[in-house]
Amino acid sequence: MSTVKTKKSEKVAQKAVVPSAPARPLAPKTSAEAFERILPLVEKVDPGNVRTINLDVPMAASIVLGASERISELLPEVERQLPTFDKANILMLNDLALGTWYAHLVWVAQNRRDTTAFDTLIEEATELRRALLADAEALAYRGLVDEQRVAEIREGRGHLDTANDLVALSSLFGEAWVRVEGRTAATRTEIERAAELGVQLIISIGRRSDTGPDFSPGGLDPADVRLRAYTLLRAAYDECLRAVTYLRWSFEDAQLVVPPMRRFVRRRPPTEEDGGEDGDEDSDDPVDPVDPDEPAGEDGDEDDSTDGDDEDVA
Repeated sequence: MSTVKTKKSEKVAQKAVVPSAPARPLAPKTSAEAFERILPLVEKVDPGNVRTINLDVPMAASIVLGASERISELLPEVERQLPTFDKANILMLNDLALGTWYAHLVWVAQNRRDTTAFDTLIEEATELRRALLADAEALAYRGLVDEQRVAEIREGRGHLDTANDLVALSSLFGEAWVRVEGRTAATRTEIERAAELGVQLIISIGRRSDTGPDFSPGGLDPADVRLRAYTLLRAAYDECLRAVTYLRWSFEDAQLVVPPMRRFVRRRPPTEEDGGEDGDEDSDDPVDPVDPDEPAGEDGDEDDSTDGDDEDVA
């Protein structure tokens, strides 16, 4: 007598995955090098097909960097089960995240002139890092955020690490907000400020240092480059989600491996400086499930979005 294989039995047979957690951004110099590697791809993006940005780019980059580690672990399985899948979506994911992060820094540097004294920025950043790190350590002890990510942030030293730590802490709390809201002393205002202050401080450090990163656009339009880089990142991440969803269909844990790029966004209305960003509502909509009978990478697939929260620009 044959036994019918149920979804439950398939789940038991599969190995559970370790959930992804946002990763700490790398130094601007490293991100600039990644940007140079993806620049030929950025230049080929059709301006008519760029996607609007209505999420926090530093947070999105951190989430993708963290997810890329878990996605890469599945590459052998992707190659075995999805031979038509373009594995460049996985292999290039780190560079795309770092390159988009760098393009965002260049755009901010060109559009937002800050007059705040450096010492004032450092004082606020140091205190905010201390407070959010203490809150994150408490949540890590309770198993509500990734303990390893918190440990990496704790190891930070110096002004540049403080800036990157703020971006990482903002991403960590943002990704976990659905679990930790009401269970931590950290507020959304602090978390949102951490992301803004981290970027502000990174740019300030670069401008003060002769050996710091060059945030000049180099003849390119920073806003256009930022949109194109994000478009590439989003497309690759969406493809990774589709592939992982196919592989983990029975286990129903694809979004643990490939979490949405945005959790919550700033409450304030968009301004001209935001360059098309908009985000006054929470959005964490899951994508429609991928049919296992339609493997990722096949021709004729429609564009899926990890969040369902941005639109193509005509």
